[in-house]
Amino acid sequence: MTTAAAGNKPWADGPFKLISHSALKLKEGEKPHGAKSMAFEMTIVHNLLLRALNSVYLQCVNVGKRGTQREVDDFINYASCWYTALSHHHHMEESMVFPDIERLAGVPGLMAQNVAQHEAFHDGLEAYKKYLDAVQAGDDKYDGDKLKGIIDSFAGVLHQHLTEEIETLVKLEEEHGDKTDWATWFKETMDKILKQAQGPNNTTTIVPLTFTNHDKAFEGGVHASWPPLPWFVMLLLRWWYVPKNKGWWRFSACDDQMRPKELPFA
Repeated sequence: MTTAAAGNKPWADGPFKLISHSALKLKEGEKPHGAKSMAFEMTIVHNLLLRALNSVYLQCVNVGKRGTQREVDDFINYASCWYTALSHHHHMEESMVFPDIERLAGVPGLMAQNVAQHEAFHDGLEAYKKYLDAVQAGDDKYDGDKLKGIIDSFAGVLHQHLTEEIETLVKLEEEHGDKTDWATWFKETMDKILKQAQGPNNTTTIVPLTFTNHDKAFEGGVHASWPPLPWFVMLLLRWWYVPKNKGWWRFSACDDQMRPKELPFA
């Protein structure tokens, strides 16, 4: 593992490779600006989603073989939470982000390829959720190999999408950087999305999943300033919201300080 705690177990920087900061094509000492500032933020989000997926993939078999029933139940909730986070992310892109990008850039269909990729992994992702729901309902038995096979059916296309979307945003700056103040627009859009996402369920599910799969030490700490929240908000998250479903986050790639940790069932 790249930045995780000492140990010989695989970590959540694979098998689905994380997106390097170098994808932003910044010159030495250059800070992200315009649409590249949007690409910077999206790289962070995509990487934490990939870490969470990797943590599910690497632990799904062994938790079924060695885990207690409580641990299996917690793992299923964790894996389901990843689905919810990813689905919410893509819904917001299709309903708010992509249409606005096309409108502001003045290029209809500019994000069509990214939407098509959503559709390409949709069926596999839904099969993943359907199986987890069936296990939770008692209609099916948990089988880690089966879950791993389902992930294999869609993860390649998903990884391609998460990677290429960053390339699209970098290209947006290169070709349409003068069309609007992309950084300001993105901040305003994210504020709207975060406001919509507020709720008791999300603060004890999606939010902890997000923070416990963000590695502040990634590539020398290039993402260490994220999330841009006051210290007291982070304290509230760690002391109040994360403990609500504490058992779920044992499977996360990082601890509640956003430091890489060992995956117990890898």
